[in-house]
Amino acid sequence: MKRVCDYFNVDARILLEPLDAFPNSKVTKLHNLLDSVTANGLEYVFDQRRFFEPKGTIETGMYFCWRRSFSDNTKYIRVPMSIRVFEGALVTKGYDPRQLVNLGYLPEQKPKEREFHGMVMEEDLGVSFFIMHSDPIRIGCVMMLEKVSQASVGYFSGIALLLRKRIQNLPRISSVVFHKASEEDANPIRLAHSKVLFDADEIPTYVLRELQKPIAD
Repeated sequence: MKRVCDYFNVDARILLEPLDAFPNSKVTKLHNLLDSVTANGLEYVFDQRRFFEPKGTIETGMYFCWRRSFSDNTKYIRVPMSIRVFEGALVTKGYDPRQLVNLGYLPEQKPKEREFHGMVMEEDLGVSFFIMHSDPIRIGCVMMLEKVSQASVGYFSGIALLLRKRIQNLPRISSVVFHKASEEDANPIRLAHSKVLFDADEIPTYVLRELQKPIAD
């Protein structure tokens, strides 16, 4: 601990006090180190930044992500997610809807604790997502999607894997349908009050067909 504090020229109070209580130069030095650690890890895995650069496979904007519930396999969930460009890279952001807390599918949480962020990678085989929830949940999710076009409907389908420990009788993998939200549905106020938990007979036919396909397909 002493060596770490000596490096940043701070004392152990930094573990207890807000960062804004310390000089900006020390905070910046800490942030720069954390950024370099993150960048080094990403560079080791992905080799080049081009993996995250927009290629046009998927547009920016608001989307709906449909999947089976990881808490109740008889129900289907629709989660709003946004995709945007952040410092040249495609990223995603969303929230576990408040309605899932009200229905008892999630524990009581502050809005920030229901937030998740992710990276979006456009590859030759499709679009991949790596998503992490905010503290204290820190559960990850990986999605792999392929573009599907049928008549006038264009969407992405694939699988989602929840990165959590095994829980008896609860799935960790689901088929997924990902499609652009209409301009009307993308309204923030409408999104905040939109339905998120559905029975099979309440969702679009093409979504249900994809979600009921065997995972191996």
